[in-house]
Amino acid sequence: MYPDKPTPQGPEAQRRTSTPKLLRHTRQLLAMCLLLFGLIGLVTPAQAQDEDIDPAQTDVSPVTIDGEVLFRLAGTNSFPSTERAGNVASRIAEAARDDGIAPEDVKLVSGDNRVNIMAGERRLLVIFPIDASIEGAPIAEVSEVFKTRIASAITAYRSHRTSAYLFQALLYAGAAVLIAGVLIWAIIVLFRRLLAFLEARYKRRVQDLKIESFEVVRAENIWGAVTGLLRFIRTATVLILAYLCVEFVLYQFPWTRSTANILLDMVVDPLTSITVAFINYLPQLIFLIILIAVARYLIKLMHLFFRGVERGRVQLGEFDPEWAQPTFKLLRFFVILLTAVLAYPYIPGSGSAAFQGLSLLLGIMVSLGASSAVSSIVAGYAMTYRRAFRIGDLISVGEYTGVVEETRLLVTHLRTVRNEEIVLPNALILNSPVNNLSRSSSGDGLVLHTTVGIGYETPWRQVEAMLKEAAGRTRNIRNKPAPFVLEKELGDFAVVYELNVYVDKPAHRFHRYAELHRNILDVFNEYGVAIMTPSYIADPEEPKLVPKEAWYAAPAAPPADTAGGDKTGNGDDPEETRSQDNKSPKPNLPKDRSS
Repeated sequence: MYPDKPTPQGPEAQRRTSTPKLLRHTRQLLAMCLLLFGLIGLVTPAQAQDEDIDPAQTDVSPVTIDGEVLFRLAGTNSFPSTERAGNVASRIAEAARDDGIAPEDVKLVSGDNRVNIMAGERRLLVIFPIDASIEGAPIAEVSEVFKTRIASAITAYRSHRTSAYLFQALLYAGAAVLIAGVLIWAIIVLFRRLLAFLEARYKRRVQDLKIESFEVVRAENIWGAVTGLLRFIRTATVLILAYLCVEFVLYQFPWTRSTANILLDMVVDPLTSITVAFINYLPQLIFLIILIAVARYLIKLMHLFFRGVERGRVQLGEFDPEWAQPTFKLLRFFVILLTAVLAYPYIPGSGSAAFQGLSLLLGIMVSLGASSAVSSIVAGYAMTYRRAFRIGDLISVGEYTGVVEETRLLVTHLRTVRNEEIVLPNALILNSPVNNLSRSSSGDGLVLHTTVGIGYETPWRQVEAMLKEAAGRTRNIRNKPAPFVLEKELGDFAVVYELNVYVDKPAHRFHRYAELHRNILDVFNEYGVAIMTPSYIADPEEPKLVPKEAWYAAPAAPPADTAGGDKTGNGDDPEETRSQDNKSPKPNLPKDRSS
């Protein structure tokens, strides 16, 4: 007797910028959230109920005669159902080939907890209670149904092998092949003429797809895509007709009918499985659609809100408007991440080992390869919220100095005074001291300083007056606070003086330095004081001075108007000329150097 193994029962478990705009998106978001919560209440209990069911598994195989399934039988480990079903089918076919057995000779013989189906003296089948449980009916009813099906199968087996039936089947098969051949030939000719017609009439009208002057798709590629689509439709149509013809021809003959069923199952079973899986997945799909819609409207709502903060329409106390866009991007990332976490269990195949392994592999790749990127992202947000600098500020980071042109999630773009663009990782900026020169000049101004070494024989008051006069001749130097001089060092051979001046525009400090140095040289030459920097060992035989008549030695050329113009000979500065009231009076000091 065959053991009673669990029968597959029940379904399998499944796991699946303006205020009006702001208000409208808020209402839409609330509606989506209510619908989402309602769908969660519908989907989740059903999943829990399905997961509590443990579907039964039983070894079952069909008994097939000429491609027609009569019934299904169970099996055991020692006697599989496939072997048992094959033996029963062979006995029924032998009985059908025996002309001494009539269909009416098929009868039931009851036994001890079993029913035998006999064809005369031949035993065709023994029905056990487990076979009846597969059909979900008492063994007596199942036995009657099996007996009727066996008798009908014997009758059909004999009738399908008569000369008249086979001749008729041959005629049908020939007609099907002829019709299919004519249709395939007609389709090929029709598509060939259609392609020729389209090429002759419309090919020259196809133009390149452009966005302004940028060529997106060339005309020949568009035409190739159209003709390729038509050829695909032609090939698919021919293959479908050929498949239907082969299927029909094989089904006409009893010996090939099982092959026809196999070919049919190869096409129908996948389509059926896809359709059933899609219908069963519909609740989870609707949940995903609503979840994505809620996340989308939430992001839109946040975008409108932070755009109002950025433009000053919404005030948030000490919240800097420049923080609006970085904060929006950060919250948008968390919303997308939360949406992905919520949607993960409802993605088809998310519970499979392959999907989990792929997720683990991606996680390892990201953790190993994106550590520097993550550190730069964190550094970018840290710099934004600590207000280190803004767009347009002149900053100095280590050896790099430039104007901040753009701040991105990973890098910051600087434009140097040499018009070079430098891209610095945010992690480097966060770990380096940042000198914001623009912010330093926002109050009294940025201090520029330079040093000179003058001999001890020159009065320090004279030196200070000359340095201040040089500062007064320099353009765009602030009068308030006034320039000042510090005696930095009493060296072995000279006194080191430091001139400090205030400027408003730190980006032009190199021009200010150049002009200031030129003016210092001119003033000291005018008053006959030698600059002893960098070192001094002994008094020279003659003073190392540049006489006034040699100021413009070749190839230098004097200015066109030296009477009332700038005597410094500076014409390379892009800024406006210094106002006359910014010029300090010349001190009344002796021109000869004291000895």
